[in-house]
Amino acid sequence: MRQEIKFQNREQGKAIESLNSLSRNYEQTLRLFGERTMHMDEMEEKIRTSAERRTALPFLDIRDALIRGREAGIEISNQKSFFGSAPKGIEGIIEGYDMSIRRFDRCLKLIGMEKTETVGKPFNAKTMKAIDKRPDSTVEPGIVVEEQLSGYIRFDEVIRTAEVIVSCEE
Repeated sequence: MRQEIKFQNREQGKAIESLNSLSRNYEQTLRLFGERTMHMDEMEEKIRTSAERRTALPFLDIRDALIRGREAGIEISNQKSFFGSAPKGIEGIIEGYDMSIRRFDRCLKLIGMEKTETVGKPFNAKTMKAIDKRPDSTVEPGIVVEEQLSGYIRFDEVIRTAEVIVSCEE
């Protein structure tokens, strides 16, 4: 009977050691799982914002094309033709461009993208790229006098820098 008790005690000791080992392994696995999943929310947010940014960039080019079309329409409406007036219906075309641009801007705002204000503002190397300089006595040097390409910011991140012409001394 003593031998049976000793045998049972050894077996119980082995079972307790197995349970302790299993418990340590479980705690280690739980800790590793916690470490690996702790930053999942941040990673998911980065992936989402990156995908939104890549998706929105081509639409900025479309908006730029609408702006150029609108400006061309305005230029045509301001010109005097051989017959003395602008082509019939040009005002409706310009209005259509304006409506499309407003819709684009509303959609961009929904995903947090906003156009940077440049013209009349001091040059900012973080949000702007100077592609030319122009002497202009009506404004002080370093002020943006013309925007060639719109810049965009999304939640304090520069998505696209604006290409601008900056005033300089003559």
